[in-house]
Order: sequence, then structure tokens, then C-alpha cells
Amino acid sequence: MYINMLVNLQFVFLLLICRHYCSAQPSTDTPDVCITKDNIMQKFPKCCMNKNQYWDIPDKCVNITEKEMEESKMYHYFYESNETHINSNSVVFDPIFDSKNHMLSCEPSSVLFNEIIGFTSNGSAIIRENKRVIFINFEDYCLDSLLGKLAMFVCKTAIFSSSAGMILLSNETLDAQTYIPSIVISTCCYYIAAIIYQFVLESHEGHRTCFTAYSISMGTTFLCLILLQKVNLHCTCLGSIFFMFMLASCVWLYCICHNTTFSVKTFMKADQTSNRFKMYTTLSIIVPVSMLLISIIPSGIPDVPRLFTKNLGSCTFKGEDTRVAILFVPVICLIVISTLTVIYSFFLIRQFDKIYKCDIIWLEKRNLLRYMTHSCSLILITSSFWIVDAGLEIAESKISVPAAYSIIEGLQGVLVMVIFAFDRETRKDIYKVLCTKRFQMPKSKRFSTLLKKFKSERRVKN
Repeated sequence: MYINMLVNLQFVFLLLICRHYCSAQPSTDTPDVCITKDNIMQKFPKCCMNKNQYWDIPDKCVNITEKEMEESKMYHYFYESNETHINSNSVVFDPIFDSKNHMLSCEPSSVLFNEIIGFTSNGSAIIRENKRVIFINFEDYCLDSLLGKLAMFVCKTAIFSSSAGMILLSNETLDAQTYIPSIVISTCCYYIAAIIYQFVLESHEGHRTCFTAYSISMGTTFLCLILLQKVNLHCTCLGSIFFMFMLASCVWLYCICHNTTFSVKTFMKADQTSNRFKMYTTLSIIVPVSMLLISIIPSGIPDVPRLFTKNLGSCTFKGEDTRVAILFVPVICLIVISTLTVIYSFFLIRQFDKIYKCDIIWLEKRNLLRYMTHSCSLILITSSFWIVDAGLEIAESKISVPAAYSIIEGLQGVLVMVIFAFDRETRKDIYKVLCTKRFQMPKSKRFSTLLKKFKSERRVKN
């Protein structure tokens, strides 16, 4: 009942998100000028006002010779882009330059970039630098064309102070053909684990109900993660769903740990879960929805860390590093609180082993409570990837993410399913449900069989 209520409430909220963002958001599949907003061609800052000149570092414009002008072409390839995505399909267009002079007032140590990925609708440039994708503000760069190349000049200070850097794992560091299948496998594992716990196993105690909700939330999170890697349409909608379900999964992780501690502490009492699960369900809705509203209200775009989009051609979310905390701070807090709760459970079990070592009720429930606590500790280890991600997001300019780490992170669902759904006790329950019941006789037939056997044995004796 609680799982159905949770799913219904969350999907009602998702429908509201989709109605607002997915249907109202204009398509980004318009030809050629889709790099501009409302199909209006963006004017780009030219270093030198005279079209026959280009900027010579540090602060002077040099005339282009006639031969150089003949060889120079103004047509260049760019990638479609806006505030939330960079399309992997390039388009050709003739850039229109602003009539004003935009020579940069910075040190002579300006940097020349030839690898321009694209432009956003507000004129910000998207460049690649040391495995990062960086958004450069309109006033921090200028362009000039020379010998068929569009030269881009950016002050180094603008790059180092840029708060919009995104880690981009190129083909050399991460093969998308390896990473994407790993998160697909994890998605399937989470949903399979939820199905096993909810529909196959007979027992529906609090631990398993919480785990089912956790698996559904994590499965949806990873499903959105797959779409964020491959889709560059309706990114705001996908990012909002990813944001909400990632927080919901962390809330349910805390609920699993809290329920375990509560079960250990009250092992002698009858398990009354009704009010507790109402609180869990309410918490799993209020926390994600509240944080999502805080995230999207200022700009209409969710603050999804760019670390989660691994390759070009996927959704990206331009945002300040300080706003990344809107997602990571509650995630880290929930994981830390869950860890402290599990430590307290271990402490209680150790104390109860001494106090109730001759108590029949404790001896009957001890193994199950130990298993629940150990399972929580193992799943917290897998959830620690989110804390590592927060650190990588902060130190993205200094640390290169190894491909192996991203693949292991993508296989979280496999680890969780092995820990919870395929442990020894659960395997026994699955066997009982799928195998034993299939060959189990009805009570009436079993009685008649025993009666026939008794009569036949009596005849033999006579």
C-alpha cells in the first residue's frame, strides 16, 4: 500500500514537471540557427572592428594581406547548443560579428583556442580545455578569422575563474560503449531487486518495504542517467526527474537504516509499521520536491552536476559551482546520518548480545537483525560514490576521473542486488516461493494420499 502511494504521488509530480518543461520547452531540432535563441542570429564579439584586421597579441590589430583574405573563409563548423545541451551534430553557419571593438583588456598571456565546441543562446562560448568543457561569458572572449580558421582569444584569468567548468571524459579516458551498458545493467538490477522483494518474497516487513522503495527510486535515477547520456532534448525535464529521484533514493536509504535501528531497539515489541511508513513516505516526497523547487525557481534549470554527463552530445547544465551544493549537501547529509544510524545499530546488537544472551526472543531475531545491519553497511559503501562525486565536482580542474571508477560507479545496481536480493536467506525464500510451492500438494490431497498409504500399509500387515 505504501509503495503504491509513493509511486502514485511521485508520478503525479513528474507529470507536472513534464507538462511544464517537456511540452512547453521548444524543440532544439531547428536547422542551422538553433544555436541562437528564438531563431535570432547571435552577434559574436570580434576582436578587431575592421573585418580586414585580426588581433595580434597583446593589444593591436594587424591588417590581413590580400592573399590571406582570399584564403580566409568565414564559414565554420559549430555544434548546436543552448543552456542545457550540446548536440554532437555540427552545423555550418556564417558568424555575424558585433560592430563594436572587443579587444580584451588582459595580460599578454592570452590563450588562443581553435577547438570551439559551440555557443549558447546568450552568446557564451563553449570551449574544451584539459578534458573540461568551459562556458566563457560574452565579455571574456573575442573572435577573429585568419587563414580559414576562427581564432578565439580568451584571458587565462577568465578560464581559471570560470565556475562553469564541466568534466568531459573523452574517448581516450572513457569509452561510452562501456560506461552506458554498465548503467543499463544497474537499472535492470534495481528494478529486478524491487520485483523480487515486492512480489516474490512472502515477507513484507519494514526492511523489505523500504528496500523496494529504494530500488525503485535508484532504478529511476539510473534510467534518467542513461537518457542524460544519449538525449539532448527536454534536458530540463530529464534533469528535474533525475534530481528528484536521486534525492528520494538517498531518503529511502536513510529510511532503511532508521528502520533497522528501530527494529533492533524494539525487538521485543510487536512490529507496528503503519505510522512509521507514513512518515517515511512523506519524507521521501517532501525532501526531493522542496530541494528541486529551490533549484529550479531562480533560472528554470535544475542544478544537475556536470559530472553525471560523461560525453559530448548529451544534456549539460550550465550552473555555478556553489549551486551544486543544492543537490550534494542533502545527499551527503543523508548518507552521513545513515552511517551514524548503522553504527548505533551495531552498538545495540553488541550490547543486547550481553544483556539478552539467554533470551529466546533475542536469540530468534538476532541473526535477522545482524543481516539487516550488515546489509545497510554494505549499501552505504556503494552509496559513498555520491560523496566521491561531490569531491570530484569541486576539484574537477585538478583531478581526471579514471574510466574504471566511472564503470564501477555505473555498476552500483549489480552490487546492491547481490547484497540484498541474492543473499543466502533471500535465496531460500525465493526457492520456497518459486520451487517448493509448485510441487506442494493441497492439504486435502495430501490427507487423501496419506490415508491411502495408511490403508495399504495396514493391508500388508494383515
